[in-house]
Amino acid sequence: MKRTDRERMDRELARQVKRARNDDRRASKVDDQSVGGFAKALGGVLMSDGDTIYNIEDDEVLEIVMEMKETLDEKGFKAACKKAVKSHKVKDIQTPIEELSALVA
Repeated sequence: MKRTDRERMDRELARQVKRARNDDRRASKVDDQSVGGFAKALGGVLMSDGDTIYNIEDDEVLEIVMEMKETLDEKGFKAACKKAVKSHKVKDIQTPIEELSALVA
């Protein structure tokens, strides 16, 4: 492996760590009861690798989804879920949205 390849991998790792740290910081500040606030909170809790979202059935995610369901109407709930999933830039968007909707159905 060349030195430039290692440096590129180190830079990418540093970017991912910085993004995760900033996302955690931003998610902790959000106490907004709007669609955008819930989307940020949910997006901060979800974990993905670029292909799929893994922790949809975690307790933290379930708490946020239940609070969203109580506060938002159906249209707002779907919009918040879609925005949170899109923030992770996964390839398949529809499946996680359906799984989130199924949690409270």
